Amino acid sequence: MTVAGGLISEPVARARLTGPFYGTVLTLGVLSLITTGRSRWRPVAVLLPVFWIAFAAWAPSALDRAPNPIEARFELTRMWPCAALSLAALGLSRGGFAGLTGLRAGWFAGLAGSVALAVYEFTTSQHLFISARNPWRFGDGLVAVGTYINPNNFAAALVAMITGSLALAATLRSRWLLAPAWIVITAGCVTVALTQSRSGVIALALVLALEVRRRSGERLAAGPARLRDRLRALPDVARGVLWGLAAAAAVLLIVSFTLPSLAQRNPLAPAIAAQFNDETARSDSLRMDLLAAAWRYLAGSGWLGSGAGSFEPLLRSDPSPGTSKLTNLHNTFMELTSQYGVHIGALFALILAGVIAAILHPRTGLGHATRTARYEACGQLIALTAMGISASSALHVPSWWVMVAAACACAWQVSAAGASARRAARQAARQPDDPAVAGQPGVSGPGSSAEQPAGQG
Repeated sequence: MTVAGGLISEPVARARLTGPFYGTVLTLGVLSLITTGRSRWRPVAVLLPVFWIAFAAWAPSALDRAPNPIEARFELTRMWPCAALSLAALGLSRGGFAGLTGLRAGWFAGLAGSVALAVYEFTTSQHLFISARNPWRFGDGLVAVGTYINPNNFAAALVAMITGSLALAATLRSRWLLAPAWIVITAGCVTVALTQSRSGVIALALVLALEVRRRSGERLAAGPARLRDRLRALPDVARGVLWGLAAAAAVLLIVSFTLPSLAQRNPLAPAIAAQFNDETARSDSLRMDLLAAAWRYLAGSGWLGSGAGSFEPLLRSDPSPGTSKLTNLHNTFMELTSQYGVHIGALFALILAGVIAAILHPRTGLGHATRTARYEACGQLIALTAMGISASSALHVPSWWVMVAAACACAWQVSAAGASARRAARQAARQPDDPAVAGQPGVSGPGSSAEQPAGQG
């Protein structure tokens, strides 16, 4: 839903069903949260709902403080779908394996659709939602943007989708499902490069490094044969074919970037070169100047925020803005804090701190599914950070808030499983020889909701 963007929201708006649609989504999320069993509630599960309650309570004041009421109302109107979708994603997950699997399946479906859109863009040189009112602003070269219009937004959203898809693949048992899953994931990684987003590429590299770390840890825990031993066990002909294919792929990769005739046809070559040109340096300098302006406006507001949707109007009316261009803040964390006050910014920071604390606290007694959720939470934090510091404004982008909800949902499962493991350890320590302990409530077993049997890594 969040990845489809205007493909869903525009038909809903034309049918005048926006209010009922998001109202239903919000109701589902809230009902799922309040009907979750008390035994599964953990502190990290309440941080996002508390944030949205505080935001809703402060919204009238943020509207009154805004220099432009029209832009303020427009921004607040776009925030409520973000609240509805993020609370629904968190509530429907319930911090359990089944809920997270559904969320991951949604990320995977979004990734498959995004890859298909990128193929459409590169084969037709056309983009969605580009019109005279909303022209193309990203140069003459082909850049993938999907439903996001802005390549930075698209790249970060792809990283979130890839993170969820990697977690889904880690829990699949069927090798017949693993093969198409990895094909889509690989295509998604290539699509990130085709966005030419520096933040997206860096975020993807970090997520893939986490995946390598996770798989290495799983293999070490299982004690399988090393890769070298597996290769030695292959017949000589098969081993020779594998080495030959690897060498040919390496040579092809090198010449595709170094041979001029091939580099001109390599879509990744301009994407890499774009990260080191003068335009990139000017963009970085502008972002720092915009941050300085936002800080001035926050300080001038008495640290209570300059008002909803206020940064752009304040910048336009500022006789000495100190920036080379009048544009969006390009830092969602500072945008949220500067417009709505340090108290709202602190509550959002508390969400991120709570996720980090939850995934760092349990260190032993966790199964495959929960370890996967820990890495997925880290990946979602990376993706939302990438979009938060690179997008012109992710404040009203539903995907960004669903990334926040996904990180909370993963941390919720980790925290719940850790609490269950600690209860089991305490009961075992009190009654180590009592066979009835295995049937006590709260003891995590193979069929418990907090943990599922390991699937294919």
